Amino acid sequence: SEASLNHLSEKERLDREVGIIEGLSKNFRVTGTTLETYRQGWFPNKDCPEQQCHEPIVHTAGGFSPQMFAISFVNKGFWKSGVS
Repeated sequence: SEASLNHLSEKERLDREVGIIEGLSKNFRVTGTTLETYRQGWFPNKDCPEQQCHEPIVHTAGGFSPQMFAISFVNKGFWKSGVS
């Protein structure tokens, strides 16, 4: 369970999460994400007007943090049978 990972530092958790996504890429292709939708909904002047918000470990130059998002995958074997 995720609770067993509470002892990990923020960097260790990030490394683990990136490793999971990279591992998925060995057998699956990404077909879509919510990253762009979430980025379009990020308004630093409105979401953090006092500029006192917690700075996440990963963020874009504009301050958007891709900490929660969805990714759609399709099995590479299935992909090869239909589209290249």
